Amino acid sequence: AQRAQQANHLKRWKQAAFAVAIFPPLLSLILAWQRTGELPTSLLLWFAVMLLIAVNVFKKPQ
Repeated sequence: AQRAQQANHLKRWKQAAFAVAIFPPLLSLILAWQRTGELPTSLLLWFAVMLLIAVNVFKKPQ
């Protein structure tokens, strides 16, 4: 039971780390969009990659 609890804790940390990693660029993406009215291609590309990684990480059965 303790090992499962530790694994769950680790998963939560991974999610938190991911949220922290994804937040600043997402914020700059939104700000750039508001300022120029268009989305930078590099940021869109980055976002797509992050989304793919997120889906792979969270859908993988532990």
